[in-house]
Amino acid sequence: MLSQNLDASTHKATIRLFGQHFVKTGQFSSEWAKILSNAYELRQLSDYDADFTGTFAEAKMSLEQAKALVAEVGQSLSVQLNTQ
Repeated sequence: MLSQNLDASTHKATIRLFGQHFVKTGQFSSEWAKILSNAYELRQLSDYDADFTGTFAEAKMSLEQAKALVAEVGQSLSVQLNTQ
């Protein structure tokens, strides 16, 4: 987001900007927006719902998805830097 001078002050705003500036433009798959939203919802539940108990499988899946997103963003940034 910094590569496009975008700034957000909340997690939710970051997800919204990602969708507007990277998913809608086709730079990233809409699947990533869904994954980010799901991860955010799990975070909200774990922080604010005293009855919520996340599972190891949920945590593992979120971690794997986060690693994959970081790798894809890194690849996209490398391509941008190489074309400048």
